[in-house]
Amino acid sequence: MQPTPLPAPAPPGFSGCVVHEGTKLLHVLNAMQSYTAIHTATGAGVKLRPDLLVRSHAGRQLTLIDFKTTSSPDRAHFLTTIEKCDYDRQAALYLDVLGATRFLIVGVQKRAPYEVWRVELTATPGLIEQGRKKYQRLLRAHATTPSAGCFAPLETGTTKNHIVPTATYRV
Repeated sequence: MQPTPLPAPAPPGFSGCVVHEGTKLLHVLNAMQSYTAIHTATGAGVKLRPDLLVRSHAGRQLTLIDFKTTSSPDRAHFLTTIEKCDYDRQAALYLDVLGATRFLIVGVQKRAPYEVWRVELTATPGLIEQGRKKYQRLLRAHATTPSAGCFAPLETGTTKNHIVPTATYRV
């Protein structure tokens, strides 16, 4: 299957947004596709791989869905792991790079009673902004640290990390 570029330009702060190796399901679902972008303020390359990307039938909403297995005994405990595991940072980065409007986490218990919980991180006041500050701080720190063996900024046409860009979007 041919890689599919994102249908919109990269958001402010990122350039070179590209989609790689995925499965397109129906016309509104993209499962397990990889996306890369360059954080323009730092030149740092980022790679994302959301579990599921759903575009509404009208095309106005783009929802990211990420599945998390958990040892949490109940929903309340699972909610406390969101900041501890930096899911807020992941959500903010994914929303910013992909231009999505919603980020949902589906928590699935690893042991009986095997409950499933849906949490919309974009509905929690201040959580995405907090995550955005986290990822921006980390990207700035990465840009000022020698990156021996780290993911380097992606250049169009390169095959670093086995990534071959198929389309480039610039702001």
